Amino acid sequence: MIADESLITELTVTIYNAMNEQLTQAYLNLINQLLTCNEGDEPQILQENQRLLDRGLIEIMIAVAQQYREAGRENEA
Repeated sequence: MIADESLITELTVTIYNAMNEQLTQAYLNLINQLLTCNEGDEPQILQENQRLLDRGLIEIMIAVAQQYREAGRENEA
């Protein structure tokens, strides 16, 4: 029984990490869309990606902005 629980735990962690990676990539794609879209297209892009409008997006936006600042790309930050 212990081996089964260990296997389930390992599988759960693997699935969680894969889902987290996919979600992070989705956030980064959304951020890129917003940074590269035509002026005025932002509301439509946000409407189309409502499922991503959460705390996770804010956290990734902050991290991306910090990376841009550190790279001297203040306009993008």
